Formats: sequence, C-alpha cells, structure tokens
Amino acid sequence: GRVYTRYLYRSRTFSRRVKELLQTRSFDVVHIDSLDLSDYLPACDGLPVICVHHDMQSALLGRRADVERSLPRRAYLRYQAALMRREERHWCERIALNVTVSHQDAELLKRLVPAARIAVVPNGVDVDEFRPASAVSSGIAFAGGAIALHAAKGYHVRVICLSYGERGESAKLWREPGMTEE
Repeated sequence: GRVYTRYLYRSRTFSRRVKELLQTRSFDVVHIDSLDLSDYLPACDGLPVICVHHDMQSALLGRRADVERSLPRRAYLRYQAALMRREERHWCERIALNVTVSHQDAELLKRLVPAARIAVVPNGVDVDEFRPASAVSSGIAFAGGAIALHAAKGYHVRVICLSYGERGESAKLWREPGMTEE
C-alpha cells in the first residue's frame, strides 16, 4: 500500500502543470512544502529538493493512534504511520535538505534516516506585524519571504514551489481593505 497523502494530494492538473514547467523553464531548486506531496518528486529528478517538515508525520500519526479508542481506527492510523515512515525513509535521504521546525523533529528524522541532511528552522510569527486588520478578515497565502530576502542581497535563484496552501496549511497574511490577491 501507499500512504494516504499520496492519494489525498494527487491532482492531474497540478501534475501536468509541474511537468510543463519543468520541461519549459529552468529551475535551480525545488521547494516542497511537505512530504505529503512526495507523489510529485519523481518529476523533479535531477534537481536538488528542499523539503520542509512541519511535523514528523509518521510520529504524529503514531501519537494519534496511541490515543484512538476505536480499534479499527487505531489499526488504520498505525498502518498509515508505518506507510509514512516508509515514505520518509525513501525520500529523506534523497532530498538535498530536510528542514524541520524543531530540534525534536530533527532528532526523530535523524533516528529514522541517519543519512538525512537536516537543518532546523523554528517556526515563528511576528504577532505584532501579522495581526488581522479586524475581527472579520480573509487571508491570502504568503510564500517566499526567504527567497525575497535572498534576492534583495543579489542572489538569483529560480525556485519551483510545490505547496498545498489552498487547504489552509500555509502561513497567512491578512488582507487589508482594497488589497487584491495579485
């Protein structure tokens, strides 16, 4: 079997677009916003990949299984945790850089995949800067702050970013009145 995320995030349209971009443009690096999108990694063969692990998904699924009262659900979660461990073992050694958001996740990954190249970049939000304009507000997805900072310093890197922010997992900036998503 395959881990459920390989099916959950599968999109023919997205896959076609990724392949089209990779065939028609030149990229220096692939940024993948989670191993949940590992189904798209074979198309990126030959490019260095940076994967951000917002959690160690196999450990998260295992912890969820530990507290599940329903025996069938617990068995399913344990099965998915094992499949995700297999996915992490398969890809994390091949990925050029695995970015974890905590030292604890880095240790879990290092134990699972000793040869993985890992950097820890803790999550953080400047709550004074990124505050909703009002109690009722809609957000727009934000990605690429680090890329913009590097560009400002004179680095020119072409990145293809595989993300699933439309599902709400990406960081959000708050839309001010009159702003458009462009």
